[in-house]
Amino acid sequence: MSKIKAAVTEAGAIRRSGYVEYVRQDSHDITFGWSQIDFGQTLIKRPMAEIPTVPNACASMESDTLSLDALFARIRSIPLGRAERDALAGTAMGVRAFDRGETIFDSDQYPSQLHIISAGWAARSISSMDGSRQITDFAIAGDLCDLTALGHSSVGRVTALTAVRATVLNRQALTEAISAYPKLGRAFMSIALVEQATLRVWLAYMGRHEKTTHLAHLFCELHARLRQVGLVGDHSFELPLTQDAIADTTGMSIVHVNRVLRVLRTDGLITLHKHHLEILQPQRLRELAEFDPAYLFA
Repeated sequence: MSKIKAAVTEAGAIRRSGYVEYVRQDSHDITFGWSQIDFGQTLIKRPMAEIPTVPNACASMESDTLSLDALFARIRSIPLGRAERDALAGTAMGVRAFDRGETIFDSDQYPSQLHIISAGWAARSISSMDGSRQITDFAIAGDLCDLTALGHSSVGRVTALTAVRATVLNRQALTEAISAYPKLGRAFMSIALVEQATLRVWLAYMGRHEKTTHLAHLFCELHARLRQVGLVGDHSFELPLTQDAIADTTGMSIVHVNRVLRVLRTDGLITLHKHHLEILQPQRLRELAEFDPAYLFA
C-alpha cells in the first residue's frame, strides 16, 4: 500500500482514537482549479484539542454513514471506479445536522472539514458591511457546499436555509485522496468548473436581463439541478426559499419579487404554493428564460 493510500486508510482509525487530521510537513504545491493545495510528503498526527475547529460545534454529529450517490450523480461525466469511490467514502467522518439559519462554513474559520449536503438546502453568500447579503449559489443534495476550502483562500459563508444534514469530510484526508487518485481530482475539478460557469451565468442575468427572465431562469436552473439528483416529480419540486432569499439572489426588492411571481402565475407558467413549485409550461418557461442547461454539466 502506498504512503498516501495508507494515510487515507489510517484516517478512520485515527478519528476513532481521538485524532481528526494530519499536519503537513515538507509540503509541495499541486495546482487544483484556481488555487494551490499543499499535499504533505511527511504526515504527523496532532490531537483534536490542538486543531482549530469550524463554528457550530453544538450541531449534532450523527453516527450513521450516508451514501454519496447524490455527489456521484453530479460527476457522471467522469465515471469513478470502486477505488475512487472507496477513497472518497474513507474521508467521511460522519453526518452532521444543522438547524435553519446555522452557519455550515465561514471563510473566516480554519477549514478542517468539508460538507456534502445530503438533505435540505443551504445558501452561499457574501455579506456587506451594512449587513445586507448577496446569495451567490444554492447548495442542495450532492453539493460540496464549501469546495473552495480545498484552496488557500475562500470568501463568504454557507448558511442552512432549512434543516440540513451533511456528510462531513476530513479536509486533509480528502486532499490526500485527490493526490492518490487523479480521476478523483478531475471529478472535483469538474464540479469547480460547473460552479464557476454557474456564477458567470448568474452575473450575466443579474445585469443584462429583465427580472421576469431572470427569475424564470433561476427556476429552470433549480429544476435541472434537482432533477439531476432525483428530487423532481414530473415538473414540480420543493422550493423552500423565502421571498427574502429570492430577493437576495436576484437583486430585486421583495416588492419586485412579488410582482414577478404574479406575472409568472398569471401567464400560466408556474404555480407556487407552500414552498412547492410546479412548472406548468416547461417549454414556454425555458424560452422566456433563454435557458440552456449545458453549463450545469461539465
